[in-house]
Amino acid sequence: MPRNVGFAALDIARHELGQKENPAGSNRGPRPYMDGRPWCATFVTYCLDRSGWTPKDFNTAYCPSWVNAAKTGHQGMKILPPGSRPVPGDLALFDWQHDGVSDHIGFIESVQSAFAFTTLEGNTSVGNDSNGGQVMRRSRTRGQTLCIVRLPAVKLTLRQRVVKGLTMAKFGSKSVRILADKLTKK
Repeated sequence: MPRNVGFAALDIARHELGQKENPAGSNRGPRPYMDGRPWCATFVTYCLDRSGWTPKDFNTAYCPSWVNAAKTGHQGMKILPPGSRPVPGDLALFDWQHDGVSDHIGFIESVQSAFAFTTLEGNTSVGNDSNGGQVMRRSRTRGQTLCIVRLPAVKLTLRQRVVKGLTMAKFGSKSVRILADKLTKK
């Protein structure tokens, strides 16, 4: 079974672990997804884009938009039925106030059971789940989520694999894209 596009983004997300806002509490920092607004969803979009799949035609910086896009099957996304076992690369959308509105989003990195998993999240901290200012690995439960979103299975093109490999080798993204274009030109 092909892995979902979120699985491909996990390497990018792991590479970002430890990144922090500067100054603290500003939603600004050294990374492109730290643009002055709450950035958990922007972090997810950044990682997906760098891995070769760009979510589009909805507000990717707003957690409720991810839920709505998945509900409609946009770009092949879908919401998993309650009790379904998530897989690495799925997206966990959290609802801290239990009001039916998603407050936060992160990648599921590993799964302990249908109800417990480890995530990679942007703009979180131990003291502030949704606006904590750093990229972290967190232990989460299904009870904290509004839903789990399964991203589509996509086979990466040669260019996308080259971009991913060079990005992980810490080349700048503009240089990576130029080099990938040259290397994969027919």
